[in-house]
Amino acid sequence: MSSTSSKKIWTNSRATTARRCLREHKLRYEDGWRIRPTDEADALHMGSACHRGLEAWWTEPVDLTKDILLGRVLSSMREPKNRARTELEQIRSEEWVRAYHEKWYDQRFNWKVVSVEWEWFCDMPNPDSKGVSQTWMLGGKFDVLCEYVGESNGTYTQGRCYNMEHKTTSEPIDDQSEYWARKLMDSQVSQYEVGALSHNIDLDGTVLDVGRKAAIRPLSKIKNIRQKKTETNEEFDERCRVEAPPETMDQFRIRLREKYAEIDNFVRRTILRSASDLEEWLRDTWTHSTFIRNATRQNLAPRNPDACMSMGRCPFFEHCAYGTALEGDARFIRDEWPHPELRKPE
Repeated sequence: MSSTSSKKIWTNSRATTARRCLREHKLRYEDGWRIRPTDEADALHMGSACHRGLEAWWTEPVDLTKDILLGRVLSSMREPKNRARTELEQIRSEEWVRAYHEKWYDQRFNWKVVSVEWEWFCDMPNPDSKGVSQTWMLGGKFDVLCEYVGESNGTYTQGRCYNMEHKTTSEPIDDQSEYWARKLMDSQVSQYEVGALSHNIDLDGTVLDVGRKAAIRPLSKIKNIRQKKTETNEEFDERCRVEAPPETMDQFRIRLREKYAEIDNFVRRTILRSASDLEEWLRDTWTHSTFIRNATRQNLAPRNPDACMSMGRCPFFEHCAYGTALEGDARFIRDEWPHPELRKPE
């Protein structure tokens, strides 16, 4: 592996951002601006909190009883440094992890953990010249690398290594869902396969460990009541507060737990990559990264208004639309290292 000191890191997140909007890519990865964690959207907080819970779930000893394991995992999610921004999102993340635990605990013994949150870097190879990029390194972090130690069953092979990649989504994940069709083209699966091979890890596939988030919110009234003809609006509002107050967070937690118990929201599906798949991904990535390199050198970063709301409201929306300065905006911080999810390689 060549030195990383003078090279930029091509992560899947960076590639996704560049595909979405070149201006967002420039602000985020070239200029180093990012939203403070406390000001991120609630959905992102939930995803991060669930991810931390799963990290603890896979890290704890495999021989823990079901209740003890869940207790430790939920406790780790309640530490101040792991706290979601709102009580609502904390409840959402805890109940999602609880439902995950109920679904997969009995199968946990079929997996031997090799590493959790293992970071990797490698050269970006040119599939045609067989050389390597002088601009980019590939990089990422495996959620869980694990060996299957259960009985071979046609889905998993005993003694083989798999990349267990956690995903949260609001989309349907049944067999007919387009979610899985898109995942067949998932660039992260290919990039991580290349990263594993560069470190002499022969994966038998990537297991997408997907959990759908229950789409319910706290009720504004715990029961429906109608306004009487003789009541003023103020009188009706007062009666609502007495007879049908808003759902408490404890009540919402119980209803959310019941919702997860009703429907199976968790699916694992193995995605395979052939040698030709990886070569195609490398060619796509080389082309895309070369385009980004040239655009950066020419200081070209056009805005894409179609992407402003594609992942919720872009944090840079006011800056791009109204020219609002990022300097002095308390929501933003600037960091020389644009990959806070990864350590800076030496």
